[in-house]
Amino acid sequence: MEDRAGYTLAELFIALALVATMIMLALPGLGNWRQRNDAEAVTGLLQQALTAARSASLLNASNITLCPAGNALQCGHDWSSGLLLLGAQDKVLLHHHWNLPPGTVHWRGSGNRNRLRFAPGGMPLEYGSFEICIPGGAPRRLIINRRGRVRVHSPADPGAAQGQEPSRC
Repeated sequence: MEDRAGYTLAELFIALALVATMIMLALPGLGNWRQRNDAEAVTGLLQQALTAARSASLLNASNITLCPAGNALQCGHDWSSGLLLLGAQDKVLLHHHWNLPPGTVHWRGSGNRNRLRFAPGGMPLEYGSFEICIPGGAPRRLIINRRGRVRVHSPADPGAAQGQEPSRC
């Protein structure tokens, strides 16, 4: 009997079936990972924008506005489309666009404004919370206090704040 190098067709099909099965088992976990990653990315970007707005108001000694991006130059209505950071005379300091389903990011704040303004001393003129609702992921909340400090709250946290409004997610 002679030695043959290589694999038979049946062995290749069995190996291919095993690989396909392993991929099918891993796909749902990858989808959840992506949703968690999207929520963390949006949370991080909002934190950075809030910090930038507060810092800009301190450095420039002027009012700074953070609002949802309508287009590259004007404020819009839906925070899910992105954000604008506006300086004096509504000059755009930062424009960030993200691709999220409408209604994914909500702002609840003092007053009935859909924006945040920071006074020249870095103090917010509005305060409240952002809620990030990525479909299939756990909701996250960014809370801005009266001093302009930001903290992240996840409903799964054991130290969850009591007396907060229910989630919109």
